[in-house]
Amino acid sequence: MITDLILHNHPRMKTITLNDNHIAHLNAKNTTKLEYLNLSNNNLLPTNDIDQLISSKHLWHVLVNGINNDPLAQMQYWTAVRNIIDDTNEVTIDLSGLNLTTQPPGLQNFTSINLDNNQLTHFDATNYDRLVKLSLNSNALESINFPQGRNVSITHISMNNNALRNIDIDRFSSVTYFSAAHNQLEFVQLESCEWLQYLNLTIIN
Repeated sequence: MITDLILHNHPRMKTITLNDNHIAHLNAKNTTKLEYLNLSNNNLLPTNDIDQLISSKHLWHVLVNGINNDPLAQMQYWTAVRNIIDDTNEVTIDLSGLNLTTQPPGLQNFTSINLDNNQLTHFDATNYDRLVKLSLNSNALESINFPQGRNVSITHISMNNNALRNIDIDRFSSVTYFSAAHNQLEFVQLESCEWLQYLNLTIIN
């Protein structure tokens, strides 16, 4: 397994997939065109290493799950990512499987959020006006607040395997994919979702 990697002579690099190694140091400060970064299941990198990687304005997808097998370390990486991402990027953040019980702050600049396989009971996306894709499968959700902005263009919502009873996405005409299977649904409002192409509301028997 790789433990150290030097990539500073590769300024054209767009995709870096290094999951399931033992990387503890990564020099990639000139990867200014980076679009996709997967560091899942590695050792803990120094914060300045991750800062260099995610400074690319082209970055759109970041995975940091399983770093050092330490949820705290993973959240440190997520914080580093969050501090650099601004509204010029369209970035996916994957925070699945971290056993989170509370919603992480500062997610509003991400366009795609994956929080599958955590322990969240509530999710508030009221101010997430840039959100396009939201995945909250296999949590313990009892309630969710959706974005309220006028220009929200969310297209993909997946909330399978939760404890939701009521869902109202009626104001999101842009939604094409909606899945809320295996909840405790009593009411779903989606009459105005004119672009809806996929719907799954399967109930547990």
